[in-house]
Amino acid sequence: MDQRLEIPSNVDPQWASLIENCWDSDPRQRPSFLEIMERLREMQKQYTLQAQIQRNTSGMAN
Repeated sequence: MDQRLEIPSNVDPQWASLIENCWDSDPRQRPSFLEIMERLREMQKQYTLQAQIQRNTSGMAN
């Protein structure tokens, strides 16, 4: 009954961890919606920072 799709190996480890936590067979061990939102906000901050760094780096190369 605990059959889950395989998470592709190219999925960001933070996403994979969140997915696996949400799939925990014990509902009490799953993150609350508040915890999920906090983790998503933190990941968004990291992705935004990475995108800014990439833009700045690529702008310097021109």
